[in-house]
Amino acid sequence: MIFSKLQKKNIFCIVVFAVAVFDLAIFFYLPLLSSVRQEFKVSQSLIQFSAAVNLLGISISSIVYGTLSDAWGRRKIVLFGMLSFTIASYGISLATSIYTLFFFRFLQGVGAGVAWSIGNAIIHDIYKEKDFQKAIISFTIMMGIVTVISPSLGGYVGGAIGWRQSFNVMAISGLAILMYSIFFLPETLQTKSKINFQHIFNNYRTLFTNYTYIKHLIIKVLMVSLAFVNISNLPLIFVEGYQSSVEWCGALMALGSAVFVLGGVINGRLVNYFSTDKIIKYSLLSSALSSLTLISMEWFGLLTAIGIQIIKIPYLIAIALIFGNATSKVVSAIPQLSGSASASMVTLEALIGAFFVKLVSNFYNQTIYPMEIFALAAVVISYLTLTSSSIRSQSS
Repeated sequence: MIFSKLQKKNIFCIVVFAVAVFDLAIFFYLPLLSSVRQEFKVSQSLIQFSAAVNLLGISISSIVYGTLSDAWGRRKIVLFGMLSFTIASYGISLATSIYTLFFFRFLQGVGAGVAWSIGNAIIHDIYKEKDFQKAIISFTIMMGIVTVISPSLGGYVGGAIGWRQSFNVMAISGLAILMYSIFFLPETLQTKSKINFQHIFNNYRTLFTNYTYIKHLIIKVLMVSLAFVNISNLPLIFVEGYQSSVEWCGALMALGSAVFVLGGVINGRLVNYFSTDKIIKYSLLSSALSSLTLISMEWFGLLTAIGIQIIKIPYLIAIALIFGNATSKVVSAIPQLSGSASASMVTLEALIGAFFVKLVSNFYNQTIYPMEIFALAAVVISYLTLTSSSIRSQSS
């Protein structure tokens, strides 16, 4: 099926709206962590697990969505995910214990898993080659705008109406985008196939033996895990380590997201002049510089809440550059397997991200040390993955 420019723009906007609503489940929730913790009177590690369990739901569902969408089409899978998200968001508002909250946060993640995994595939369905890379970059910028708005909004809404009513806002938002998609989201997959487990196994074997796919997948997963560790630790560090208000915490998170958007805009320019791997390489070095500076400043006792976000500017721009470029390489590595490629990426991002969120939370001490030591480790592994592939290419 050939889509007109107007159709492409409309479909692209639907994907943006869908992912934006589901991203609220992560970013909108962050400034509310301390409030939820106080109501249920649980440990910091346990309340952070409520963020990790959401990622677990995303990881498990994404791989299933990707496989089914390549066989059954994108539309019906997207609608199912939106419905699950809406029901779970309302359920969270009624939670009577931390464990009830865990259950609905997991279910909310199951619904949200459809957004990035199928969203990337839908964009790949309607855009090809260079247009696809530019569309992904634009997509990243727009999602950055969402993360600018949602932490600040979460802080102010949470402060005004409480965390339970905040989840009702998410439920209403999910219902709105569900109704919009029922009427305006067409099927974008041109060729459907029957589900054959041998065929599915062969597809994933093809993906995971593709060197370009694996290289950029490792980098993307590690950098997304780093982002998850940052966004799950920073609100608690700001509120509990630097005695920031919930509103100020939301504003600080929004500042960081604004820099991320700036990075996406810069990326849109850089791709016209530099190769993907070169952009990723220098982005990793920039992120390492940010972490080393933060560790040094913490050691000398010179950090403030606003100072952390200012020093993180190189890291935030770097993350934006890596996200856009690595994603385009992963999803387009084998064009006919874009749905499975995207789903595998999102699954590993959420699963490994949840693992590292839980791991780093065990070392939480109201300082940036655990977070930034993990950041350095993730950057080093990513850099070695990238440079070893360069050596391999030169030798061949």
